[in-house]
Amino acid sequence: MASKSVRLAKRNFEKSIPSNIKKDAKSFYTYVKSKTRVKESIGPLKDDNDSVVCTERDMGNLLNTFFASVFTNETTDSLPSVTQTCRGLMKYCLPLR
Repeated sequence: MASKSVRLAKRNFEKSIPSNIKKDAKSFYTYVKSKTRVKESIGPLKDDNDSVVCTERDMGNLLNTFFASVFTNETTDSLPSVTQTCRGLMKYCLPLR
């Protein structure tokens, strides 16, 4: 009984959307957006040995290994300290007053 009422209410709502588009375009676009969402998935993937990886854990580990190899670890030895930077900025900002 309740599912029939829900189906009927949904059908009535869907029928009313085109007739109300000039007065209420937002509800039309909201409805269209709710019906066009697509969940994209990743996989299966191939590892270095050309074997297919299907499980979520193995695909996660494979992606982690790949991204870890692409990005490098940078040292902070060559970065100036914050106090040096602030003092340098103050030297340039004081004449602007």
